[in-house]
Amino acid sequence: MSCCISAIPVLPFLLVFGLIFRAVIMRGRRAAEARRELAEYEIIKIEEAADFKGQRSLGSKQDTGKGVLALTPHKLYCLLWMPRAEIEVYVSAMTSVEIVDEFMGKPDKQGKKLLQLNFENDAGQPDAMAWQVPEHEQWEKAIQDVIEKS
Repeated sequence: MSCCISAIPVLPFLLVFGLIFRAVIMRGRRAAEARRELAEYEIIKIEEAADFKGQRSLGSKQDTGKGVLALTPHKLYCLLWMPRAEIEVYVSAMTSVEIVDEFMGKPDKQGKKLLQLNFENDAGQPDAMAWQVPEHEQWEKAIQDVIEKS
């Protein structure tokens, strides 16, 4: 009986460790998968742990979360870790990019700036997506350069 009582404090530690380990593995797998998907393109910029905040036209009932964000001369590509979902916005649909404090009425939980991509969706309507990424100013400039070159 004493062996079970002493093991109880270790269980939360093992659970947290397991979740962190799974996230690290998932990050690596999705990054490798994104690089394979984009092998035919020049990758201008990539972030393996971008925080996708959503697509304006889809409202609040949509998948958001961590994913790989990559910019090529032809498109912005995002591969969410879980659930696995691919998002692509071709440069021809992009209208502008900006840094914002909030997206769809919500600020980032950590108070960080967000990268917002404005584009025309498949229905021909103005739309937007946002991510929290490190170096958001560099992302903004890189996307703006791609838009201007198209």
